[in-house]
Formats: sequence, C-alpha cells, structure tokens
Amino acid sequence: MSKNTKANKTTSQLFSFEGKDDLLYILGMGRPHDGANEQKLGFHLVHDYGCEAFADKDGAVAAYVLSIPHADGSASKTLFSSHTDTVDGKDCAHYLLEDDKGSGRLFTDGKTILGADDGAGVWLMLRMIGAGVPGTYVFNRGEECGGIGSSALARDYADWLQQFDKAVAFDRARDHSVITHQGGSRCCSDDFAEALADKLSQLCDDEYLFAPDDSGIYTDTAEWTHLIPECTNLSVGYEMQHSTSESLDMRFLAKLAEIVVSIDWDALPVSRDPSKVEQKTWGFGNTKQKYSLPDFQLSDFVGMSTREIEDIVYSEPEAIAEMIASLVSGTSNSDEPYVYVDLPEEWK
Repeated sequence: MSKNTKANKTTSQLFSFEGKDDLLYILGMGRPHDGANEQKLGFHLVHDYGCEAFADKDGAVAAYVLSIPHADGSASKTLFSSHTDTVDGKDCAHYLLEDDKGSGRLFTDGKTILGADDGAGVWLMLRMIGAGVPGTYVFNRGEECGGIGSSALARDYADWLQQFDKAVAFDRARDHSVITHQGGSRCCSDDFAEALADKLSQLCDDEYLFAPDDSGIYTDTAEWTHLIPECTNLSVGYEMQHSTSESLDMRFLAKLAEIVVSIDWDALPVSRDPSKVEQKTWGFGNTKQKYSLPDFQLSDFVGMSTREIEDIVYSEPEAIAEMIASLVSGTSNSDEPYVYVDLPEEWK
C-alpha cells in the first residue's frame, strides 16, 4: 500500500508505528458510499483479507464479513464493527499532513475531511484480523447515509446476528468513550461498559482512561440493539469529524491497536436484555426531560463551564448544528427567545 502525504520529509520527528503506511493509504482516499474508492476498499477486503460480501434482499452488498474462530475451533460470540464509507461528497484524494514534533497528530491540508471516521476503525479491525483475534468482523457500507448496510443486516440477517452477545464498534471520537447509549436509548449494560473500560485503561497502564459514556448519537451497532444484548462504540482517536478540521491522534490509535488484541472479548459480562428498551433522561440546569435529539436553546448553556459546553458539542454535533441553523435562519422549534444573526449581503 502506498501513502498520500505532504508531510515534511526532512523531519526526524514523525511518529512511527507498525501498520502506519496502511493507515495512511486508507485515509488518503475519500470514499463516499458506493463510489469507486469505497468499492476499491471493498475489493481489498474480499480479495486481500478473505471477507465475504453479505448481500441484502435486493442483491446490494450490505457489508463485508470475516469470522475468526477460537483456537479450539469454537465460534466467538463477539462481533466487531466499522464502516467503509466517508462523508466526502465525491471520490477524491485526501492530502495528509502530520505534526512534525512527533505528537502523532494527523490532519489534512484543509481542503477535505480526513476520513478517520471511520478509516481509523477499518484499519484497527484489519490489525485485529492480522493478529488473529477471535470474532466476527463486519465492515458495514453506507453508515454515513443512515446505516444502509447495518439496517439491511438487521432486516435480512436477524437470525444470524442473534448468535452474538456483543457488538463492538470502533467509530467514536476522542480517546476515552465506551458508549452505553445511542440516540438516548441504552445499547449496552453498565456492567459490560465498566468491565471493558477498566480492562482498556489497565492495558493502557492508565496512560488513557476509558469510562462508560451515555452521550452516543449513532453508529451501526445501534441497528442491532434489539438483537444483540451488548452493543457499544469505542473511541478511536479522531476529532472534529465531518469537517475539514478533522484530525486523528495516531499515538492513541496505535496504542489501542496494541491492547485490543490482548482482551478476551468473550469473557466480558453480558447482562442487558435486548427485548427491553431503556431511555435515558437528559437534564439542563433544573430541568430534566426524556432524551431523543435534544432541542438545544442558548438558555440551556447559561451557567455551564467551557468544558461542559465542549463535551456537548462533541457528543451532540447534530443537535448543536440544528440550534445554530435555527439561530441563523431566525426560526426555532420552541417558544424560547432566540437570537437572529444578520447575514452579510453576499451570503443572502
């Protein structure tokens, strides 16, 4: 695999780790769903890694799947998930830049997204396959278009999915989350999340501290919560996803690749009943309400610290975007006061 980078070749401070060239190759191409680059990645998964293409009822490929049994030949009950597409509007090259001080921070030239959402997860799963970690690896298609592949699997392969008791996605921002809720609905038990977070932190020698996180929005495992007891999403080190400011902490991702191969995934506890739906409550100030997609208003942020606001922006980017759009357009979904932002004449 080749890499597509404009990083300064004269520096000796670039962060080096095993599999870096493969990661840069994956991140070097924009892969909109069903585009040539996304299909090229699918070709690699089938022909280079031995994945099977799972077709939906209409014959379209929903996901690429590979299973690795335990040493005794028994099947693992853990499913791992990532997605092959990016939010790029068209097939394109991503020109990659790396911090030359050795921090391992990767970004682009600002003209495209980075696509670590979810190129980082794809790369991580390929490293696990190479290490022979028992499990079933599902590379879903069309996650960025509403979970096209994963929802097709839930519809057309429900019986197959029910053989698993855990579904672990590698598609979360930052460096600490073990997601317990997606879109306000519980997707895994606290017992499972705490056990996994403790194990990850321990294997990191507490260099990174993982914790259960109930602020998840959506990834493919959300489509399977009625079929699989423990469904989660783990941080893989990207930030500012879906934007030209997206970056990836390669030091964190490389560390994660080291430790996930040492976990006995099937030994983690299973306690959630997938037939029961549990909604979380969402509180602001002295108010508390059922959570779906929060209808944020500026007044919700009064009294919050910068860090609290930052956490909400990271965990609820879609809701924050809706609030900003409402402010700019002068509309609101509630009776609360809003601020109208007068646009420059050339924007109108």
